[in-house]
Formats: sequence, C-alpha cells, structure tokens
Amino acid sequence: MVSYFAPPTQNAEAILVWKTLRVLSHLHRITLVTNAPQFQQGDPDMRIPSGVDVHAHRSVTFRSAFSGKVAERLIGKLEDENLLWALRVPKIEKSDFDVLYSRSHPGASHILAASLWKRTRLPWVAQFSDPWSANPYHSHHTIIRKLRDQEHERFVIEHADQLIFPTVEIQEIYEKAYPLKSVKSRSIVLPHHVSEDLYSVRNAMVPTENGKMLLSYFGDFYGLRSPAPLLDALRSIHARNPDKLSRVAIGLFGNLEKKFAPLLEHLPVRVHRGRYTYLESLSAMKKSHGLLLIDAPNDTGVNPFLASKLIDYIGAKRPILGITEERGTAANLLRQGGQYVASPRAVDKIVYGLEQLIESGKVTARMERLAESFTSEKIVGELAKLLDKA
Repeated sequence: MVSYFAPPTQNAEAILVWKTLRVLSHLHRITLVTNAPQFQQGDPDMRIPSGVDVHAHRSVTFRSAFSGKVAERLIGKLEDENLLWALRVPKIEKSDFDVLYSRSHPGASHILAASLWKRTRLPWVAQFSDPWSANPYHSHHTIIRKLRDQEHERFVIEHADQLIFPTVEIQEIYEKAYPLKSVKSRSIVLPHHVSEDLYSVRNAMVPTENGKMLLSYFGDFYGLRSPAPLLDALRSIHARNPDKLSRVAIGLFGNLEKKFAPLLEHLPVRVHRGRYTYLESLSAMKKSHGLLLIDAPNDTGVNPFLASKLIDYIGAKRPILGITEERGTAANLLRQGGQYVASPRAVDKIVYGLEQLIESGKVTARMERLAESFTSEKIVGELAKLLDKA
C-alpha cells in the first residue's frame, strides 16, 4: 500500500487511510510505504495498527523547515510538490507481495507506485480521492505542472488493473478524459466510510449556552471554500426577523484562511471558534444540534467531490444542511437522507434551509438507513474483495 499521507497526521486523506487500515489489516498482510516526517507529530489517537509493516522515508533533508517549504513551492511550479519523496523508491521483492495498492492525494503516491509497478509488474489497484490533473480548484497550476500531472496520471490510467473513485462524477471525469482506455470497465465507485465505534472514544467539550442550539461546521475554510454563504444567510435572517436567531449559536471548528477573518465581524449570532482532533470532532458532531456542510462552488453547477466529513456527518446521525452544488453525489446523499441542499450561490435557499434546520431539523429513518450503508466494514470489505481479485 502506497500513501504519502498516513496517521498520525491529521488531514482528510490520512484519516481515511487510518480508518481503512483498521479494517483492512485484519483481512490482508499490509506493508505501508509512506512519508516519514509525519510521524513526528499528529493525533495520538490515530496509530497505525500493529500488524502493518511500515516503510517510511523522507524525500530530501533540508537544513531548515523554511528551506524545505521554499523547495516544495518551487518544485510545485513544475511538478508534484512531493516528487522528491516519490523518486525514492524502496527496494521490495515481487515474491513478497500479491498486489500493489496506491491511493491519492497527493499524486506522488501514484508516482511512486508507478515505479514499483515497473519493477515488479504486480497487479495494481489505484484509488483516487479527488481528480488529479482535472481538479477544478487547481487552476493556479502552471502549464508545465498541468502537463506533468497529465503525464503521470495517464501512466496510471493506462497501467493500473483496477481504478477506484469516490463518486460517479469523478469516474465520469476520467472516462471523458481517457475515452480509449476502458476506464469504466476497470473502475468501481467506493465512497468514504465511517466507524460507529469511533464516535464514543473521546468526550469532546462543546460550547453550550442555556436554551441555544449549536449548528456546527467542521473543517477548514481556504481557497474557494468560504464561510460567506452561511454568514450572508444569517445576516439576511436577522434583517427580516431578529428573534429567529436568538436561540442559535454557530460553531466553526477548523482553520480559517486570513482573508476570511473580516467576514466574522459584526455577526448577528455568537460564533464559537476552535479545533478538535479527529476523534474529538466525531464526539462534537454527535453533541451538536445540527451540522453544516459548506463546499466550494463549481462553475459547472455540479460538485464532483465527496467530502469525507459529510460521511462523518451522516454517521453522527444529526440533522444536516448541505451548502453545496445541487447536482452531485453529496447533494444526492443528503436528499436520500431527507436533508436540505442549497447551492453556495443561492443565499435565499440557504436562508430557507437554515430556518428549517432551526425550526424542525430532525434525524429521519432515512438518515439512519443511509448511515448503515457507509460502515467501514462494508466499504473496506468491498475493497478487500477487489484486492483479492486483482
């Protein structure tokens, strides 16, 4: 298994890797090739299962963290930022393994896996959490960088025996990009997954005010993912009916890019800020009265992504307001669970969704059934079957 990110690093991909390893390590003997520096910090609750053999290596050692960051940015103008790590390919014996499994992001995981495949010709399963070269939020990449990403990606698509995507929309992006490569016949859709036992491991402290309901967003705001749609809707509600927000508090739990800080000034509701570890966040989700999904807008009107926190939200079995494009897997899942969806551009619809969440938000039987379809045992079980067949 090749993954640049792995626990105890606390980011979305590392968390997915951790949850996958917790189940997969009971079904397969796993050697994990990953990035070494991340083991110096992270979430102490997220530990790689003891049965997993870890091969962790660095890319290049720089004299300071600053020089390392500078080098990473310069490389990122032309290539994957983690290319130097991917070029250090560990020596493995083909006879020791049955299958090669790589997952991104970043694309460096597949770049390293491609080198291993060239040496071993093992059956190769490549999993994509996001689009690689066609990611709509990577418009800042240089032409050279885009061409190199496409070159690496094309090699993976041409030579991997099986492809895994988290949504039908991302699968279709690859089908259209590589129409002659039989993508559909070699790919399946496997969504992210939840482990119900993890919601009770930690007992998170959440902000409480007498008689107030807490509506919480978990995750970072950066780039095009902005809190503005939510905050504009709150101001609109307050302008029309100030009393409606009198029993509401908002929780924004994650990092906030500096450019968004002014948006939080002079709000009509109390906004609580903070951060949680992953397991603490699961506990805090369960304790919130409602949960807020806020995705970046997409010019196509379709959201091809599936935020892993949405699956965590579904597993928490709390009412959800989805501020996301009204077409795409995320919107479809929310509606399937009886929850409301509004585009990030449609403030009037967000207002309606907030009012419904405040007045009558509830967990439906449909949401309970939906959560059952995303258990780690079910989804990773499907992955294990795929690896067995490869």
